[in-house]
Amino acid sequence: MSLLSSRTMTPPQSTMKNKDLYQIVPFKKFPNTKAWKLTSEYVRRKSRTYRADWLKGVKPPEGTGICYTCYALMPLNKLVAGHFREKRGNASIYFDLRGIRAQCYRCNRILHGNYGVFMLRLLDEIGRKEIDDLIKKSQKPKQWTRAELLKIEKSLEQELKKIK
Repeated sequence: MSLLSSRTMTPPQSTMKNKDLYQIVPFKKFPNTKAWKLTSEYVRRKSRTYRADWLKGVKPPEGTGICYTCYALMPLNKLVAGHFREKRGNASIYFDLRGIRAQCYRCNRILHGNYGVFMLRLLDEIGRKEIDDLIKKSQKPKQWTRAELLKIEKSLEQELKKIK
């Protein structure tokens, strides 16, 4: 084997996997990760339980969910996962389910999360202590590794099986 060909050889597959697990995933790539797609799906499916008194105990039709801020009944694929704090600069809470709720496009994008209503409802739902904890957590820098994202994926796959 020549010296040139030995340089182009790749290490065994198992070594590459272990090395890749601890690579840091850039923040701008989060929306394309399986972990985020599962988080978004989980949040949208859980939206079927919002505001049960508004529906007078009737479950929303299959394949629909409720916007957390305006209570609009919409198809699940028209809802998005909205964060209680702006995502940019708050990577540490990007996957924290305590601060993510399903929202319609209008509330999330056009009204920039409908922040006032979102916070009031979240305050009623989880309480001041949890919100303070989320705010403190959001102020700490965080870089996610592939291993952490895989762990999130596995736990969300299990949770999705429970609620389907």
